[in-house]
Amino acid sequence: MTDASKVLDDAKYSGTKEVDESLQIDAAKLQPWIDAYIPNAGKITAIEQFKGGQSNPTYKIITDKKNLVLRRKPPGKLLPSAHAVDREYKVITALYETDVAVPKTYGLCEDQDVAGTTFFVMDFLDGDLFWDPMIPSVSKEDRIQIYKNKNDTLVKLHSVDYKKIGLEDYGKPGNYVARQVARWSKQYRASETDNIEAMNNLIEWLPQNIPDDDETTIVHGDYRLDNMILKDNKVMGVLDWELSTLGHPIADFSYHCLTWRTQEAYYDHAKLKELGVPNEQEYRDMYSESTGKDLSANWEFYMAFNMFKIAAICQGILGRVRDGTAASKHAEERGMTVYPLSEAAWDTIKSNFKFFYRSSFNGFDTKSYLEISSLSKIISSSSICKTMSMSKVLALNFGALLFLPDESSIFLRLIFNSSKPRELSPAITRFIKSSPSKPTALFL
Repeated sequence: MTDASKVLDDAKYSGTKEVDESLQIDAAKLQPWIDAYIPNAGKITAIEQFKGGQSNPTYKIITDKKNLVLRRKPPGKLLPSAHAVDREYKVITALYETDVAVPKTYGLCEDQDVAGTTFFVMDFLDGDLFWDPMIPSVSKEDRIQIYKNKNDTLVKLHSVDYKKIGLEDYGKPGNYVARQVARWSKQYRASETDNIEAMNNLIEWLPQNIPDDDETTIVHGDYRLDNMILKDNKVMGVLDWELSTLGHPIADFSYHCLTWRTQEAYYDHAKLKELGVPNEQEYRDMYSESTGKDLSANWEFYMAFNMFKIAAICQGILGRVRDGTAASKHAEERGMTVYPLSEAAWDTIKSNFKFFYRSSFNGFDTKSYLEISSLSKIISSSSICKTMSMSKVLALNFGALLFLPDESSIFLRLIFNSSKPRELSPAITRFIKSSPSKPTALFL
C-alpha cells in the first residue's frame, strides 16, 4: 500500500520554485555566456531554483530551445575546500565519456561578474527524482529494478580507470579514510555551534583505528537515491559530485548503505521483502558479487566513519544557517541531525569494538574520556605474577594496566569484572611515586 505522506515528501523537496532573493541571477549578464558556450540554446526565458540542495544553489535555466541546469557556489563566507563546483564540473565532464550515467556539461565560469560566484552548466535531465528511499509511489517490481540499478551504477563508477580519463590529479591516491577523517574533523571544528561529546570522541578514536585495506578508485562521496535522476527504473544521471575524489570504494559504498542504519523502515526485513527492497546484507551481496570484494571484515568501522562524515556535513549546514548562507529552507532541519548521527556512530563503535578505558593521572585522580566496553580476558594475573615484584603484583591485583614511558616500560595487565574504575589503592600510589616518569593508567 502506498503511503501518501511519503509521496508528499518527494513533492516537498523536488521540482523548482522562485529564486530566493539572496540567490538571484541576472539573466542579462548570463545570456552572453549561454550564447558563447551553448549557441543553439536561444534566449533565456526563465530562471527557477531547484528546491533541494542545501550546499550549492542549483537553477533550472529555461531557454527558447533547451532546458539547462546551472550549479553555483553560494555567496558569502564559505568553509575552506567546500562547495567545489569546479571539481564537480571536472569529474562529470570526464565521466561523460564512460558508461557511468552523468549529464553532459557545457562549461565552467569563474568570472564572478556573470552570476556572482563560480558556476557550471549542464543538461537538464527530464526524469524522476525520489527523496524517500522506500520509493512508495512505485510498484514492488519497479523497486527491485531501481535498487539493482543503483548498485550497478556505483559498481561501474568504482570500476573506472581514473588515469585513462584524465583524473589522475583529481585527488591523492591512498590513505583516503585518514584524509577524510582529518578533513571532516577540521570542517566540523570550523562550523561548530555546540559541544557534542560523541563528535569529540569520534574525532579522537577514528584516526587511531583505520583499517589496513587501502585501495583507490573514483568515489562519489554522497551517493544516494536523491542524488540521481531515473527514467524507466534506470539511472539516467548521477548528480551532486561536490564530495567526489580519488578514494576508497568500500568507504563510498558503505556510505550509500547508511540508509539501512538510519531509517527505521529498513529494520523490518519481512516488510522489506514484501516491498521488494533488499535488506542491508542482500544489498551488500549485490555489490560483492559484482566486484568480488569481501566487505565483512571492516564493515562496522566504515559505517561509523560514514555516520561521522554525514554528521560533520550536517554541522556545516548548521554553520551556514548561523551565518545566513544556507540555500534551502530545510537546511536547519537537516543540520540538526548532527546530534542523532554522531550518537549512532559512537554507539556503533562501542557495540562492535573492544577498547581500553583510558585515564591519565593528575596527582592520583583520573579523568576519563572513553566509556568502558565489555572486554574478554586478555591475560591471566598468575602468568604475570611470576615475573613481577610484589609491589607490581599488588598493582595488578587492583585491576589496572600501568604504562611507564621510560626505557624499562612495562605493561601490567589484569582483568577485573567491574565496569567502573575504582579508587586508587595505596599499592598503586606507592608504585606511581616510585616510577621515574609520569605513567598512564588503562583500566580494563
